[in-house]
Amino acid sequence: MEDERTGDGKMLKALVRQTKKSINGDDIDALYGDGGYDSKDNFNILDEEKIKAIIKGEKELIHKSKGDLHQEPRR
Repeated sequence: MEDERTGDGKMLKALVRQTKKSINGDDIDALYGDGGYDSKDNFNILDEEKIKAIIKGEKELIHKSKGDLHQEPRR
């Protein structure tokens, strides 16, 4: 559905439409996604479709230093 230049976040509307079609128009209760889906447009789309957004935003991601496996995660 996407190529290497298009991330899932930009494809959300098409993904929702395709999913609804594959489940015969039934409601989608929730969408779970990573930070790639964290945008105002995507939240608006999900709100319009009455889909609960469970999206991990950039500030909630855990980052670790590449070289230090014992470093505590930053929040």
